Amino acid sequence: MSVVTGKVDRWLWAALALGIAAALVPIWVPRFLPLLDFPNHLAEIAIWNRYHDAAWGYQRYYALGFAPVPYWFYYASVHVISFVAPLEVANKIFLSLYAAAVPLSVLAAAVRFGRSPWLSILSLPFIFNYSFAFGFLTCAAGMPLFFFGLVLVDRLLERVTLGRALAVFAITFTIYFTHVFAWLTFGLCAAALVLLNAGAIVNALTAALAMLPSLLFAAWNFRFASKHGLIAAHAPHWVTREQTLDLLIRDLPQRLILRWPGHAAFWVLVLLLVTWLVV
Repeated sequence: MSVVTGKVDRWLWAALALGIAAALVPIWVPRFLPLLDFPNHLAEIAIWNRYHDAAWGYQRYYALGFAPVPYWFYYASVHVISFVAPLEVANKIFLSLYAAAVPLSVLAAAVRFGRSPWLSILSLPFIFNYSFAFGFLTCAAGMPLFFFGLVLVDRLLERVTLGRALAVFAITFTIYFTHVFAWLTFGLCAAALVLLNAGAIVNALTAALAMLPSLLFAAWNFRFASKHGLIAAHAPHWVTREQTLDLLIRDLPQRLILRWPGHAAFWVLVLLLVTWLVV
């Protein structure tokens, strides 16, 4: 299925370009982004970048660890980009690519699964979501990869080729190295797609086998992380509210998009949902 064509589609591309440009403004205008975990992540990449520079002296306090655990997609991407740009700029380039990928991934999924491409416009508010606000940038980066991954799985289920199988294999591992939650969500939805196409046995088995290595790797990786103390044995006791089901439901709007004053987030989500259903 072709992506989009014709006059109306040019308006769609224009609207997407405008929306993405608007999303880049709060990323690039301030030097320091007020994201909770963000400084910790950037500091770790900075230590990696300057580890062998005696002037910084990081070798006296840190040891480089290259254990194959999630977060590597974000860390390695910013590390590589920082070869051609200052670290803070490299990070903003990564965030810009993420911001553009969110609506483009929804566009690809909408076209692939026979929905209106204009639904991609409604994904723009979700660029600045709960994970982004708290600086969980690795988890946020998994969101567009989730949609791209489902597109690749569906293409493989449609017709088996070596290239499509390798693409599913690669995207599954890439999502794993963003965040485990993104990988688990993708795995559940991809499994549902495979079951829906179980009638085409060869295609379904090929898709399952292309994703199976990441599951085996995750099982080994969890044991490896536990054995080497990469998973905390005793979490700190935080002073927080009891996370009951009704509280989680009430907090859902703020967990999907940034926390806005009053009940604004709830009504924005209602508007987006109604518009989604109408389109």
